[in-house]
Amino acid sequence: MTQRNDLCDQLKDLFRIAKQLAGGAEMSLALDLVRKLKHICAKVDFEHLNSAKEDKELLAGLDALFEKDPAALLRLATVKASYFHTAAKEPFVDFQVDGHRVTLPLRGDEFPALLRNEFFSEKKRAPAPGAVKNTIETLCALAIYGTKERHEVHLRVAALRGKIYVDLGDETYQAIELDAEGWRIVDRPPVRFRRPSAMLPLPRPQAGGSINKLRKFVNLSDDGFVLFVAVLLCAFCPDKPHPVLYLSGEQGVAKSTATKIARLLVDPVAQKELTRKMPEGRDDDQRGAAFRARINRATTLYPVGPGPEP
Repeated sequence: MTQRNDLCDQLKDLFRIAKQLAGGAEMSLALDLVRKLKHICAKVDFEHLNSAKEDKELLAGLDALFEKDPAALLRLATVKASYFHTAAKEPFVDFQVDGHRVTLPLRGDEFPALLRNEFFSEKKRAPAPGAVKNTIETLCALAIYGTKERHEVHLRVAALRGKIYVDLGDETYQAIELDAEGWRIVDRPPVRFRRPSAMLPLPRPQAGGSINKLRKFVNLSDDGFVLFVAVLLCAFCPDKPHPVLYLSGEQGVAKSTATKIARLLVDPVAQKELTRKMPEGRDDDQRGAAFRARINRATTLYPVGPGPEP
């Protein structure tokens, strides 16, 4: 028993050396050392060794050093995440961040980047070329064909059981819950939201105040202001037809300003996504501005000729 314990201790020391080599530039030496360790393990009765937790971790560590990149990526991607698809067969992943559920599309850029980060944190190197792409395709198949889990994923606003949920878009992953009795902030909304990279947080609501405080920031007639507020409210009503905000007027009457304010109040995004370059051959004096609720960017319309003033 004493000799076997001594052998286990020696193997652990060798394994620590192998890990240090693998963490540096001496990968070939590390692999050669691990091969010898595994050869010794194959010739010794390790019933005692396998019974101890730290010794099991030793053998698991030996296997990890021989693990291929696709297998390692798949292991990292499934250990703390769950997968599902939408009715349209779009694959998504759920995982926890500080106790809050985060939902990401598998075919976006963010989840592959997170997977590379997890791989680097463990292996201290980048995965082999093509390994992440192949792993994502496997996970997409898992989400679509390997599970019966199906959920809908929403952008900023969702409705469920007579309530409306608005994603605040900040690091707390909280949402505003609205119903006939009022509104409240909820920590874990029962619906799933996706967040495009350009999405910015909404201001956190506060009780009290008046919509009339918005009046001085937009250059509109009284009737126009009523329609302006109506469009903003309709933007928070999912699964219904949405009106288009169309502002017409001469250059310099703050049409673009009103459009940007509408966007910032409903679904703020990064500045570069807020405006679009005017097509060549169009006169600035013929420009209008339009905002369609719940789309990915504000849209500017350019009438063929000057229209009547509102």
